[in-house]
Amino acid sequence: MRAAAEFAWLVLQTWATWLTGSVVALILVLIDKLTNWRVPKRVYVVVAVATLLVSFFQVWQGERTKLITAEEQVKELQAKLDAKPRPADLRFYCGDSEIGADGKKEFTLPLVSRLGIIAESSIYGPNIWIVNVGGSDAKDIHGQTYISERGLYHLQQNPGDNEYPMMTGWQIPVLHAMEGQPAGVFWAASAKPIKIFRSKLEAHYDGPTVVAIFTVRLFPISGPNYPASASPCARPSFLRLPSSVPHPHR
Repeated sequence: MRAAAEFAWLVLQTWATWLTGSVVALILVLIDKLTNWRVPKRVYVVVAVATLLVSFFQVWQGERTKLITAEEQVKELQAKLDAKPRPADLRFYCGDSEIGADGKKEFTLPLVSRLGIIAESSIYGPNIWIVNVGGSDAKDIHGQTYISERGLYHLQQNPGDNEYPMMTGWQIPVLHAMEGQPAGVFWAASAKPIKIFRSKLEAHYDGPTVVAIFTVRLFPISGPNYPASASPCARPSFLRLPSSVPHPHR
């Protein structure tokens, strides 16, 4: 209703201009004042109706021109946005499922027990994939894998963090758009059997820090080797190119 009222007001303004300040109005006034011929009323009616129609067409054409101009500007801006490459955007995935920082994801993995001079159990982290879903390269990716279980061999201590006291680092030089690699996997050994632990992955690059938190439940098996079929995370199916990085468990 508001748009219709504004359109009618523009038509009335244009019509008033035609009736008071146009060449047609001037001619009618001159004929009426300078000649003995009296302009019939029907002429005024015809002129009024004609100028109203012309006013309507002028306003409609002006508004249509504005609309076309605005649409062209929108298309031009959209073309500029489309031409601008999207920044890198890293995410953690297991298969086609994204793993976030909510900690809801759980994995079930073997705890490989080896019997020797010193009995120990081997623990492997799940082969989480880090994927660049953006439009530009992600460069100089530095990552950390944090583990909640204490006293694990072959891992670094993480002083000051009671929730994740152990950690290991990893690095990826570059990850192209729509490419992925297994990241954050680890191997550790424990002198005692472990049933469950929490893990947190962080990836730092020239974008927002990416975090994935999940739980790993373990069931014991006899060694000596970790079964390759136990790795739970398949390569995400939407990746453009296969990763050339060998599977860390094989």
